[in-house]
Amino acid sequence: MLKILTVANPSACGGSSIEVELFHYLRDAKPDIGKEYDLGSIGEVLAVHGPYEDPPKWIVSYKGKVSAKEGDWLEPKD
Repeated sequence: MLKILTVANPSACGGSSIEVELFHYLRDAKPDIGKEYDLGSIGEVLAVHGPYEDPPKWIVSYKGKVSAKEGDWLEPKD
């Protein structure tokens, strides 16, 4: 599962970004969160940056405002 750590709504360029952290992961696994998680459920995804650090984290850039807040969870796709 992905936990939303931070939300920046919207930036000077009109877009938003979130930082997410992967919980319950296998060490050294680098999942493609864009394919495995429904990142589009909270807004229109522009780009995914990462992973970085351990546990793995990503920054996801969105067009416009996102409908999520810090502490929310993103579930895996079915």
